[in-house]
Amino acid sequence: MNKYIFLLSLFWTFTTLVSAQNITRLEYSIDGFVAEGKGTALEIPDNTTEMDTEIKIDISGLEPGNHTIHFRAMNENGVWSFAAERSFYIPEPPITEGIVAVEYSFDTMVKEGDGNLIMLQNGTNQLDSTIQFDIASLDPGIHNIYMRAKNKLGVWSMPAQRSFIIAEPDTAKIENIYYRIYNDNFESVWMTASVDPTRKNVDSTIMASVTGFDPDKNYTLEFYAENNTGVRGFSAYLSNIKLMMNHPPERTREIVELSMSANQVLKLSMDSLFTDQDLNFGDSLVYALIDSYNPDLLEFTNWELGSLLSFAPISGNSGSYNFWLKSTDLASESDSVQVMLTVITATGIEELISDNGFLIYPNPAKDYVKIKTDGYNLNGYKLHLISSTGVLLSSIHVNANEYILNLEKYSKGLYYIVLKGDDFTIRKKLVHN
Repeated sequence: MNKYIFLLSLFWTFTTLVSAQNITRLEYSIDGFVAEGKGTALEIPDNTTEMDTEIKIDISGLEPGNHTIHFRAMNENGVWSFAAERSFYIPEPPITEGIVAVEYSFDTMVKEGDGNLIMLQNGTNQLDSTIQFDIASLDPGIHNIYMRAKNKLGVWSMPAQRSFIIAEPDTAKIENIYYRIYNDNFESVWMTASVDPTRKNVDSTIMASVTGFDPDKNYTLEFYAENNTGVRGFSAYLSNIKLMMNHPPERTREIVELSMSANQVLKLSMDSLFTDQDLNFGDSLVYALIDSYNPDLLEFTNWELGSLLSFAPISGNSGSYNFWLKSTDLASESDSVQVMLTVITATGIEELISDNGFLIYPNPAKDYVKIKTDGYNLNGYKLHLISSTGVLLSSIHVNANEYILNLEKYSKGLYYIVLKGDDFTIRKKLVHN
């Protein structure tokens, strides 16, 4: 295969001597200067005083490595230009001749010679054939294969990597689960729970009828899986299962009427609102606040077994509110109580600032406001930033004597800072300039 180099715009230096007259000869030599007129001539256009063109020069006879090319031009009066020189490099050709072996490995790239070897009968420069690999020992899933080739000189190529997937066999897909419940005096029929879609592993909840079973007796649950070809698995057992009657929650009254101050915290117990003999089985409570003008009025804690439901309005949001408390057990049985809440505006809030030793400055503020305690023993407190329209913008738990609240992302205007501790609530107007 012929090799060429291309010289572009290399003859601007000729203009120093021959730019005023036509160039009549252009010649070159490689790896050494020759006498004027002894170089290899190149074709040039007629009536050319300067050259800015592409020149194709055959270098197929040169060895790999660094070389130089020298060239000069002569004008119509026989005057030669100074010789110009350029360097170029011919790389070593890649060694691909005579591939004699191929090796491969699965999921791990091993060093040269440690892979699974495939010998080739006849040396070749390129491989374009089908090779069969034994994948019987591989698990279903995604795998990688690494391959490299060796030529007749013993030189290994760089490794190539490809990914492939081994699909799950059809026999590994569970289609049905069969189960029965029994004890020494009773045995139920085998019942079926279908699995959709079919898959290898099943993590499902089975809803089984226990109508006619004695709640005071212990039972054993036996179950096994069957795949889509009819092959069943080994049985598994759950012993000492005791059935219990479900008692849904029942409200003790239709309406609960509450009245509280805006700086007060109310607490209610579950058993004062609902009765349920199965509390140990995970009763839960949710609420729905009806008043749309103050959606952030109440702060609820999670209702857990044995604990109190605590709620407190953000200081200053007075008015009448209507919401529902709903208790639900694991059998999805539920009941609810309507709550009528009246919040009375707290008084003397501004004076509490100095009494509790809090200092809020600067006010008006520009980029930040600093909240500092002086001589007050704190176990931490909640800091709320509220807009002039009552929207809660930020809620932070502070456990330090000094805290800086950044105001750069908020627009200028009137805000409220509310500080809430175990035994105090403080509300302060803040002007953001």
